[in-house]
Amino acid sequence: MKIKTVICGFGFMGQTHCANIMQNENASIAAIVNTSGRDNIKPISGNIKTSAIDWNALNNVPFFTSLAECIDNCEFDAAIIATPTAIHQAMASELLRHKKHIFLEKPLCATEAEARQLLEESAQTNCIFQVGHCLRFFPEYQYLSSVCSKKQYGKLKYLKLIRRTGIPVWGAWKNKDTSLKSITGPVFDLNIHDVDFALNLLGDPEKITAVKERYSEKLFKACWETSSGTVVELEGGFAELPTYPFRSGYTAIFEDAILEYNSQGQGSLILSDKEKSEPVSLTSQDGYMLETDAFIQSICGKKTEHCTVEEAAKAVTVCYQIMDAL
Repeated sequence: MKIKTVICGFGFMGQTHCANIMQNENASIAAIVNTSGRDNIKPISGNIKTSAIDWNALNNVPFFTSLAECIDNCEFDAAIIATPTAIHQAMASELLRHKKHIFLEKPLCATEAEARQLLEESAQTNCIFQVGHCLRFFPEYQYLSSVCSKKQYGKLKYLKLIRRTGIPVWGAWKNKDTSLKSITGPVFDLNIHDVDFALNLLGDPEKITAVKERYSEKLFKACWETSSGTVVELEGGFAELPTYPFRSGYTAIFEDAILEYNSQGQGSLILSDKEKSEPVSLTSQDGYMLETDAFIQSICGKKTEHCTVEEAAKAVTVCYQIMDAL
């Protein structure tokens, strides 16, 4: 039996998840929820390339303009929420009341109070609740996690995570507040990916410091140390020009090696140890596809590794600590 899945929000990420569900042998699209309805839907491209939708296959899929309308008129097992952050908590709470499995795009929600509410509500159900912190599924970051867990090159002494892009101008981004203090700004909406990855890899931070870049109001650096002594630095934000290419990556300095990844680089992932420096060969699997499959597999009863509500709530807290420091 296929998991009947509703897509809530049909912007760039909603369309990405829709395409991945359509390609998943254990899932199907039950409906689309989008305030503009079917007639105003169009393909939207973001700052990275993701799976493409088979638009003809959506001809017989019902579209609803509200979640309430969908719940009243459609049978489904799970929902993927890819709406603006400000309404994440309300939609997730409604779905939990109806005992639906949830995949919720990051950030979990807009405030720490909303995060606490979702923690309480999700604890009262047996539903799968996965949050879309996707770096855990991308090969370059999985490799770093593996090296750390196996302690192949000794202790991780320093981890620098980079994530920058031009100010988004696609879809609803044209009307959003992209300042550092906003929930639609880079700290909370872009670099929260790196926050989650660092928390999952290394645990809670000690005191956080953060500064704006001197030449930009939307670029920043943040730093903290973990209880094990590893120093974590985040460098990110929105460059003023929309044409500035998306760039992510990291530098991980171990006792006996350095691992460096640059999404814009020729070699992509480079490992340097005491004897040599060479590219690391990785799988070409798409992280978003793996993330979607983990959600569906969890519903089917298979235990999968993914970001929980508790972990996503912690990322929300740390992002607010960074914004306070700024």
